[in-house]
Amino acid sequence: MNSLVRIRWTLLLAGVVPAMSFGSSWFFAPRPTRAAAPPPARQHTTVYDPDPQHLWNRVHDAFRARIEGKEIDPWELDPYLWRNQDYLAGEVVQKAALDVLDEFIARKGHTLIKDPLKRALLQRDLWALFDSLHVPRWAAQQKRPQVELATRVARIIPRLSLTAEEIKKLPNNYADAVVAKEAKFLPADLWEPKGRWVLLGDKTQLPLALGHVHFFGGRSTFFVFLRLPDGREQTERYLLALRKLAPGAAPDPFPPGTAVALVRQMQLIDDRGKRVTTNVTESLRMREGPFEMKLNRRAFLAGKPSLKAIGVDDLERDDLLLMGNNVSPGPSKVLTSCPRCHDKVGGINSVFSALRFRPLPRTPAVRPELFAANREDVEMSSWAWTANRYEWGLLQGLIQNGPRD
Repeated sequence: MNSLVRIRWTLLLAGVVPAMSFGSSWFFAPRPTRAAAPPPARQHTTVYDPDPQHLWNRVHDAFRARIEGKEIDPWELDPYLWRNQDYLAGEVVQKAALDVLDEFIARKGHTLIKDPLKRALLQRDLWALFDSLHVPRWAAQQKRPQVELATRVARIIPRLSLTAEEIKKLPNNYADAVVAKEAKFLPADLWEPKGRWVLLGDKTQLPLALGHVHFFGGRSTFFVFLRLPDGREQTERYLLALRKLAPGAAPDPFPPGTAVALVRQMQLIDDRGKRVTTNVTESLRMREGPFEMKLNRRAFLAGKPSLKAIGVDDLERDDLLLMGNNVSPGPSKVLTSCPRCHDKVGGINSVFSALRFRPLPRTPAVRPELFAANREDVEMSSWAWTANRYEWGLLQGLIQNGPRD
């Protein structure tokens, strides 16, 4: 690690760690268990099996989010993300949640379905659930509702794991969407290693799209692509000019026709406990338009092309659209969400990966050293970031020290 990288990491730790410590004390504060009326009758679903009472369907129903007391669409891409909600408040709701997890463990629920697509989705969702429980650091050894739930979820997650070979065989739904011509704006050459699109990396080895990475807890890998109108050589020259830019100097504006794309791909935990970035694309966002595509659960589980274009009237929860910074439950129109943040400044500065962070208040933003990366570079920076998260360490500890099957 060169001296510049060490300086950047020192500034990061000096500014971010105290802020994280303060934020953690508030964020992980225990939530009171309150007396609650019995939960409303659930609208049972058939996500995993035609029988609504199938154990996998009941697990799915037990934890999917609500908006103002109403359950969200069970087929939503991220049904278990319910940050900032009093979701499991009340002993009745907590007991029902524990009961269905205990039944899954006792009945060896992981053996009821062998389909790797279904196993991948349930593990992915339960991983999100685990992180959403917000187990306080000081209470990890206590018998609290969050700890009880986390212990059970941690026992189930490895039971659903796929082998490395099974993960490789999961569908490349981006390639499927290109073949099926799912959207006119979909770049067929986005993933070509030496094509017109340049995959961005940071020489300081921090992940780009850090706001997205943080909101999704590092459970997805985010790839940022840039394409200037004349193709790869022009784009790489632009990145070189950015790296040579004097501190405080304004970067050159984007030439007309510049395109930016953000791809989110699913991570799984394989049968060896290793995080793996799959070929399953969860979403594609493009600044032009704007355009967006998202994984469709129905099509994915049916083995059909599953990356579908978002329409102008399609809605989603504000908490997801604005990554936890919502002012209302929503839902709101998906395609109007990105410009709320990214159009505030122009050119490369509207790609917040190019601004990064301010180590201390009133200090200049530290710019990453953007370069033309490969897929492995991006995956490694994402995994390294996740490895330092408290939630990942807690999950590993519970798995390794929990009951053996």
